[in-house]
Amino acid sequence: MEILIDLISGAVGGNLLGALTKGGGLLKTIMGLLGGGLGNFIGPDILKQIGALAESGQAGQAGVSAGLGGILAMIAGLFNKKKEA
Repeated sequence: MEILIDLISGAVGGNLLGALTKGGGLLKTIMGLLGGGLGNFIGPDILKQIGALAESGQAGQAGVSAGLGGILAMIAGLFNKKKEA
């Protein structure tokens, strides 16, 4: 169940932050999903490093996944923008 929450939050983050760049609607969703999956694996380590693991729980994990999904979608959007120009 946790992986599903992370994938959905990654896709949402990818579409929200990816909206700052043009083009690639499906690409942003896919990159968001990849970021959400990546967040599922490295999210606990990130939260442990900042000392927020005990307090954040699944909400913090979903936030990390959404952030990573958004970052990957923005990067993909920037490359896609250069390719279209």
